[in-house]
Amino acid sequence: MVDGCCGSACDILIEVLSPPCPPTMGNWPSPMTGPSVLCVNQPGTFTYNTIVGGIGYVWTVNGTIQPPADKIEDVPISSFSRTFSFSTPGTYTLCVDGLNDCVPFTADPSPLCKTITVVGPVDGDITATPTPYVLVELSILLLQDMTPKTPNILSLSIPQV
Repeated sequence: MVDGCCGSACDILIEVLSPPCPPTMGNWPSPMTGPSVLCVNQPGTFTYNTIVGGIGYVWTVNGTIQPPADKIEDVPISSFSRTFSFSTPGTYTLCVDGLNDCVPFTADPSPLCKTITVVGPVDGDITATPTPYVLVELSILLLQDMTPKTPNILSLSIPQV
């Protein structure tokens, strides 16, 4: 209730026309950091700097959302990091996209992405030219009797083909 003219009481309706959040978001300030190549099941930590107007951030791997989302609550945060590992060799596209209550994560700016190559163990042949000989060294300790003396040592080198 608001006091009106000459003591009359008036009801006033106030309508807020501006959205509770920025209607647009800024561009990504820098590329995502983290390894470009990982071994199978090797964890890699990836970091991005937040964008102006973004309060939530959604991670995806090859287009599939990876919960939970990163969210700025009350205190401004300049960057987020998350660790991912991959169980199968291949090429993956890791992305993060910003959102707020007015701008969905599918809107501009485009997602910030990084291509990651995951490699697994590879069977192979070891070759050398010329073919090396492997020497097996055999040491034999010869004791002359059970009295403490300096032992005699015989060393043999046997080439293996």
